[in-house]
Amino acid sequence: DSIRQYVNRGSSTITAGYPVKKAAYNGVELCTLIDDFYGIAMEDIEPQKAGWVQDSGYISRIYLEGIRTATLTEGQYITINNSKFATSTEESPLLIVDNQNIQLIKK
Repeated sequence: DSIRQYVNRGSSTITAGYPVKKAAYNGVELCTLIDDFYGIAMEDIEPQKAGWVQDSGYISRIYLEGIRTATLTEGQYITINNSKFATSTEESPLLIVDNQNIQLIKK
């Protein structure tokens, strides 16, 4: 698993558990589209401040805003909907569920 610090290059706070996309100068911003997904904010990250982001490996669903309390089944797909994570039946997954753990897959 890879958790690194990145600077929030956006104009609003990124809340822990929300998806992020890469931004300029070793930065991240709130992710709104599945194609831009880079990682998950592990803590609240204020604008122009550094914070921890998981960008690879496995993560428990309890850290992902939108599906924290969802019942998931192995092989189920996860997508981004309104800047939060949501379950999906689409074949182009953002993340794949494996026994309540989520594998981060970069497109």
